[in-house]
Amino acid sequence: MDNERIQAQIHADAAALDRIYAADFIGVGPSGIGRTKPQVISDFTSGALKYQSITTDEVQVRLYENTAVETGLSTMVGRDKGKAVPRDTRFTRVWVKQQGRWRLVANHYSLRIPQQ
Repeated sequence: MDNERIQAQIHADAAALDRIYAADFIGVGPSGIGRTKPQVISDFTSGALKYQSITTDEVQVRLYENTAVETGLSTMVGRDKGKAVPRDTRFTRVWVKQQGRWRLVANHYSLRIPQQ
């Protein structure tokens, strides 16, 4: 599902984003600002948020019945309202199985600080 989400974001595919994100989705980025599902879809379809590439690494998924918690590292190249998105981040995503389909209910990114 996460690969599908990545492709939907890169291609600003509103129909796919609508299927993937839960109605009550909330996403929080390194700035601490939250975005709802309608805001995220609008940001992609308007071109305000545009990714050229997104890769993930060190991905781990833990299942708890109808809930999955996904963590890992992400490298993103893109622009958010004209500013470069943070390139190297750590993420936590929460997926819930609703009506037989996994949907993203929460997404949080934080800046990845190089190890010293």
